[in-house]
Amino acid sequence: MRAVVTVKGMQFTVEPNDIIDVPYDRKLTEGETVTLDNVLLLEKDDKTIVGEPTVKGARVIAAVKGTIRGEKVIAFKKKRRTGYKRKIGHRQSYSRLEIIEIKG
Repeated sequence: MRAVVTVKGMQFTVEPNDIIDVPYDRKLTEGETVTLDNVLLLEKDDKTIVGEPTVKGARVIAAVKGTIRGEKVIAFKKKRRTGYKRKIGHRQSYSRLEIIEIKG
């Protein structure tokens, strides 16, 4: 069984026991379970159900495994002959979810 879900504006293709990194949400605490209701597509038993815009009654149950940080992205600015240089780094935070079950 496989599904396509939307979490905070991003789409993810998930299967049971998958681990996905979604944009960070302060409301999610480690150890709790979350129900994802925005299921756009559901695949089960060689049958595909496409939502209009979502599949009615379908949901994905996931467990919150914690918070992680992504890779560092460097922004470097320079203007020639003036000695102007700026180097700024940024690391995005993500919430890690483990897919437990797909119902639908």
